[in-house]
Amino acid sequence: SHSCISRNLALRERLFQPCGHGASCKHMRLLPRSAGSGCWRPLVGGFVAWISTCSCAATVTAQGLGPSWTLVGEDGNAKTLVPRPLSELLEPNETAVVDAYDRLFERYSMYCNGRWLGAQVLQDAQDLMYLQHVVFTVKPSLIIETGTYKGGLTFFFATLFESLRLDARVLSIDRNPPEAVFSANWFCPVCEECVRPWDTEPWQRHVQFLQGWADQRDLYEVVRREATEASGPVVVNLDACHEYDCVLVEILLYSRLVTVGSYLVVQDAKLDNLWGKPAVSAAVQTFLRGTSDFVVDRSAPFYGYSQHVYLQRVAATLGDYDLGAVDGSRVILS
Repeated sequence: SHSCISRNLALRERLFQPCGHGASCKHMRLLPRSAGSGCWRPLVGGFVAWISTCSCAATVTAQGLGPSWTLVGEDGNAKTLVPRPLSELLEPNETAVVDAYDRLFERYSMYCNGRWLGAQVLQDAQDLMYLQHVVFTVKPSLIIETGTYKGGLTFFFATLFESLRLDARVLSIDRNPPEAVFSANWFCPVCEECVRPWDTEPWQRHVQFLQGWADQRDLYEVVRREATEASGPVVVNLDACHEYDCVLVEILLYSRLVTVGSYLVVQDAKLDNLWGKPAVSAAVQTFLRGTSDFVVDRSAPFYGYSQHVYLQRVAATLGDYDLGAVDGSRVILS
């Protein structure tokens, strides 16, 4: 609202005062040691009061989902505010550190350790932060998820809907219902003490499970109809397949269901490097070469690391995918 914006600007003027570190005023001190330091002073009480009364909603800007700036510097009391997202600033030696973390993440199967409100969720914690920011910002009425597995990420989305009081659904697709594979050792040891997501109230209020292949013609037709009837934005999260051919099919099918301004999240894009062959990232690049409807949002991974690709839809020129006969067969690229 106008009053919210006015309060925001007024607070910013009070919070951020020049500190004498240059005419550009790009330097600041965070949490100065004394009131007489001459640098910018955080007015915590005023900030809390503003937060408690302001109902501003986040929006996806032209620069993307995450911050369009990065605070840079070794000195905790003097940093430079650079008007570029973190992903554009990392040097090769710094990205090498990120890549090394990726290898450790796989070597020690850290994805098995993920927990969300007692449920096992096979995600890096940083990606969970990005995904919650997608949901908070876009406020979808429908999330289409391929690849349910044991239901951890599905449950994550459902609890976000609860917290945000959204009248929204997760339409989750898999060959097997989560309760049928909960005791399977396919990727991780079984977490017997973990919450069964499908038994929870958030799941029962917000999740609709569809059993089948994500690229199955008749199942996709059901999903397409649900997306068409959605009352608000549609987000798509693809995590059913990671080989090049089937990922590309899923992208070609489900990208068309994403609303303009919303996101197509393609999971595990790091696998090309880990496997040493074209896989998820290659499929994403092939797709992007054939359309201008989507752009990679490089600001979305605001911690500088992600296992996924966040594609923002910026136009709607792609038409419906021609399924041909709507039967139980799967879509295969010629």
